[in-house]
Amino acid sequence: GGGEAATANDKLARQLSELCAPAHGSRSGPAAGAGVAGTMDLRHAFLGLQGALRLKDGLLARHCGAPVASRLKVLEMRGNYIGSAGLSLLLPAILAASALRTLGLAWNSLMDEGVSRLVSGLEGRATARASLAELDLSGNRISDAGARSLVTLLAPVRGGGKGGLKVLNLDANSFQKEAAQALIYAACGRVAVHLDRAFGKLLSKTPPGAGQAAPTGGGKACTARAL
Repeated sequence: GGGEAATANDKLARQLSELCAPAHGSRSGPAAGAGVAGTMDLRHAFLGLQGALRLKDGLLARHCGAPVASRLKVLEMRGNYIGSAGLSLLLPAILAASALRTLGLAWNSLMDEGVSRLVSGLEGRATARASLAELDLSGNRISDAGARSLVTLLAPVRGGGKGGLKVLNLDANSFQKEAAQALIYAACGRVAVHLDRAFGKLLSKTPPGAGQAAPTGGGKACTARAL
């Protein structure tokens, strides 16, 4: 409704303004929003497509000679249901956020199409790929195809650096055991992959199937962390 849209606009404008401003100390806790240096907390902000577009424009605006996005370290957007179309609008800003460490896109109806676009974008932008350490894609109706496309992000970054994903949350999605297992074996020894509890022990006991990567965790068993 109109009230929700106005609230979303106000919250978005306030947090963009705080992100642009010089840091003056810090506040803690979820309500602090962008008051925590480099953080935008837009959980359940009713952004929709128009909000995603405004956020993209705000982050790509130049401030002190650089895009505002260059100051962004945490972007939390849980529960905005922007869909794959909204992600496509926002993706240029995400890729411009060269210091982004945490990206929360849970419950945004991204589905396989949105996940594929995100993976392709990150693979094409080395700085964003290396910087991003935590990615939350829980509750996005991701099926086997979308889950398998994420295997690319679980590989070490080019050049053998220490960057790249450390945590990938895929709780509450729609893919099956085989796709989940491909993720676990691709991530072994590098990335903590969070999955539904239903996968649990099956993933820790079943060997990789044909075409799946063998464990690379120094001989340790590859296991899932069930939420």
